[in-house]
Amino acid sequence: PGGVCAFLLRAAPLIQSMCSPILEKQRQEALLRAKLTPVDILGGVEREAMNAKLHDVFNRYDADKNGFLSRAEFGKCLRSADLQLTPPQIAGLFSATDADVDGNISLDEFVASAYDKLLTLAREKALQQEMHLDATGETLGGAARLLLSA
Repeated sequence: PGGVCAFLLRAAPLIQSMCSPILEKQRQEALLRAKLTPVDILGGVEREAMNAKLHDVFNRYDADKNGFLSRAEFGKCLRSADLQLTPPQIAGLFSATDADVDGNISLDEFVASAYDKLLTLAREKALQQEMHLDATGETLGGAARLLLSA
């Protein structure tokens, strides 16, 4: 019960902000101003180049070289990225990535999911930066570096 209460206390403001029409309008305006393309968001890296990087990551963590990531291999991959994900979050990402629900993650599943999630993460960071200018007044000039610094 204590963990649920703590979660709800942290989650409530986030949920409220997700439903806020004012914040949604600001997000839409920032998105229009930013006019971000996937290449812009991912630091100038074309999709093919990003896919090659993701392929390398997949191969690094496919310990038994069977062409799939098991739950353990996938977990090790995510933990090595120091994303500070909890075991339930890792399990949820595994389930979301395992599109054919065979209990393993293929290279195609990994690349598609990782690309989409990286793009979403970088887009959100760029939008946050656009919506909240830093003290120097810099806008999206540094957005290309966000993915690389994450």
